[in-house]
Amino acid sequence: MSELEASVAPAVYLVNGLPSLLARRVLEQVLCFEPRARVFAIVHADDVDYTERQLSHLDESQRARVELLMGDATALDFGLSGAEYLALAREVNRVHHVLSATAVYTDASNALSMGAALGREVVEFGRAASRLRIFVLYSSAGVSGDRSGTVLETELLHEQSFSRPFEQALALMERVVRRASAELPVVVVRPTTLTGDSQTGECERTGPLHRLVETILALPAQQTLRVPRERSPLHLVPVDYVARVAYYLGRRTDSAGHTLHVSDAHPTSLAHVLTLILDACGHRPREQALGPMLNSRLQAPLGAPMAEWSRAAGALVGPRVFYDTRHADRMLSGSGIACPPFEDYVDKLVNFVRGKRA
Repeated sequence: MSELEASVAPAVYLVNGLPSLLARRVLEQVLCFEPRARVFAIVHADDVDYTERQLSHLDESQRARVELLMGDATALDFGLSGAEYLALAREVNRVHHVLSATAVYTDASNALSMGAALGREVVEFGRAASRLRIFVLYSSAGVSGDRSGTVLETELLHEQSFSRPFEQALALMERVVRRASAELPVVVVRPTTLTGDSQTGECERTGPLHRLVETILALPAQQTLRVPRERSPLHLVPVDYVARVAYYLGRRTDSAGHTLHVSDAHPTSLAHVLTLILDACGHRPREQALGPMLNSRLQAPLGAPMAEWSRAAGALVGPRVFYDTRHADRMLSGSGIACPPFEDYVDKLVNFVRGKRA
């Protein structure tokens, strides 16, 4: 396509965020579609062995093009020595900087300082990387906090409050990076709630849907569970879809300078998602008004038999918000990349979690 870059020299990537599922899917996109590309990946010392096992499915030629660097993508100079940092900056021309809540250790007391530090590291590496063509920065649609209504891709801080310190840190990171956007080729990708892989069903154990499915599967077979008549939209996106979108944007010549929401064009409701999951797990859902079932955060009374189910379902509840995607839609037009509906892969997700419990 005319919008995509056609580089003569092989690209040299930095993909941060391993061993998270999203970062692995991004890495696979690079290795699959660019057979000459080389990839560096900064991995925490505690995660090196696990990451090696996660990459063992790659064929020999692909694995040979990936070099793991021991460091910390959330730390000063990415946790590398001065020599390592400068050598990396000289070689890399494309970056996919994936951050996850499990990698960014923050709470309400240090969310502001952590966000500022994350942003500074992005800016500093962008300035040091003299050959840099694109820096794909993974944030979250959750930077809108408790806002309701329509949130534009161009909007960031609107005096919203945050229930999750990680998302507050990402908002501050975005602000720092935005201030330097004139000198850096950065595209910010904001996915909504991540589910799992739509092809394999694999999902992060720490993710809300994994916890929910695991909780349901632990309940007695054929247990009838109450589903609230809650119509708040759930903006669910599978990780493989987000990886495809981000990789595509990272290959476009005109993505730098944009912030893009990655969401489902047809969000479903909490009630519908819970019904689909319960059905896939073999439970009988029974719809009930939200009030008598649970309070506003879907928390059951302490000691109630269904308390854990209620808490797991409540983790999915968010503000009544619509994420505008006009810029993302424009850039993805004609790409053939589309978000699969949750109905198409809920069985795969449940089967993956069931297999992990076996």
